[in-house]
Order: sequence, then structure tokens, then C-alpha cells
Amino acid sequence: MWKYFSRQPASLVDDVRKTSNRILRIKSLNFVGTFSESMDGKYLIACQDADQNLGRGGFRDSGNGRFALVEGQSVLFSKDCQRPNYGKVSNNGTVVVSDLLFSGEVGSKLLAFDVTGKQFLDYRFMAKTEINGLSDDGLFAATYSYSDSEDDRINLFDVEKGTLLNSFSSESGVPQSFKFDHKNWILFLCYRNGRSYRYSFAGKFLDSTRYQKERVEDASAIELVLILQEKMNGADFIDADELSAILKLAHSKGCMDILSLLLSHTD
Repeated sequence: MWKYFSRQPASLVDDVRKTSNRILRIKSLNFVGTFSESMDGKYLIACQDADQNLGRGGFRDSGNGRFALVEGQSVLFSKDCQRPNYGKVSNNGTVVVSDLLFSGEVGSKLLAFDVTGKQFLDYRFMAKTEINGLSDDGLFAATYSYSDSEDDRINLFDVEKGTLLNSFSSESGVPQSFKFDHKNWILFLCYRNGRSYRYSFAGKFLDSTRYQKERVEDASAIELVLILQEKMNGADFIDADELSAILKLAHSKGCMDILSLLLSHTD
């Protein structure tokens, strides 16, 4: 059962205030949490993964946290759940939040609401989730899920219908964020190094060739060794040009001795 708090009057001066580029304070709710902003800057979604009554935050076995949608100095709605995290908000005020659940619970949830607080989605994963994404118009959401027993997955949702459209593996690794081009049914997985790679909504990796080239270019010395091991032990064919590029990078990164040793043990 949701605890629901209606729109708050902006009767307090400076009721809502950013205390840093990540933290939002709402004085009237006695609320402090991390926030994310809509692309146009109109809305903020803030998550307080803590039980304010008992003073406990993060990983815990009880004591609900809260999340709040804010426009200017107005709190449009506030709700509680076990462990709210990774909130995202679109330009129309649609919100997605991950509930990481208490320590005794298995998995996690993805929750979605419209600007009035009406719930669209309450999807239960048997895995943990993080790194949520939401299209600017609030129509589609994506999240990354992981567990010890299953492969990591990218999960794509139709928000208004409250349905999972697809779940697929990421060949390009764990993303930092998502972008959407739903006119062309494309999801971008974005990374800290500025790279981004396209997947169709059906889960097809559209930039596989470019990724294989750039993962070598971006690799650290240790990662280069692992890439060569992967190619030697797997089904991937490594041609002379690719091997030459890897060895040239290995020389510049100071791991040539290790790669030479690996090559000396091949047939």
C-alpha cells in the first residue's frame, strides 16, 4: 500500500533547494535525497533511500524510504517504498524509480508514475536493477539488471502500457546511461568514455563492428590482455590486421611481454 502525499503549498520560502549538483532538500517534508532533472529542466525527481524516523539509510531490513516529484517550489507528489533509487523524470513529468527492496527480499522493482502520481508500472525483477533511463516524452524506459544466477540484461518497457517490451544481453558491457530514438526503434547505450552504441528495440546490436574496433582502442593494458585471451580461447576469428593493431597498442601501453607470452602458447 502506497503512503500518498498530495501537492504541497509553496508556503515556505526556499522550501525546495539543491544543496549540491546531486542532493535536494525539501524542508516541508524533512527530506534529503539524490535527484535527477528532466531534459528541459522543468521537473526534478528526488529519492531518499533512508528511514528518516530511525535514521537508517542504504542497505537495511526495514524502514521505508521516499521519493518526490518537484516542479519549482512545488512538490507535485511524494510516495514511499522500501529503497527508492535511480529516479528519472521526463519532460512531461513521467517518473521511473527503482526499488532495491530490503535485505530479506529477492530482486528489485521498477516503478513508473505520471505527473499526477498515477501508477503505470510495478514490475518485479528477480535480479537487482540500476542505471535507469527514460525517454524525454516518457513513453519508454530502460534499466540494467544483474544477478549471480542470470546473465546481465537490458530491459525495455512501454511505460504507459506498463509492459516489458524486451529483455536482452548487452554485448558492449554495462552502460552509464541510456538515450532513446523511438521513432526509429533504437536504444543507445552510453558509456563514460563518450562512446555510445545502438541496439534495436528487438535487441539486435547495430554497432558490433565499430564496438569491436573501439574496445581495443580504449582498452587498458590489462584489458588488452583479456581481449586477446578471449579471442584466442573463443570462436572469434582474429586476422593479421587485428592482431597487428592489438600488438601495436600493447607496445604503447607496456604490456607487450605478457601478450608475447600468450602468443607463444598458441598452436
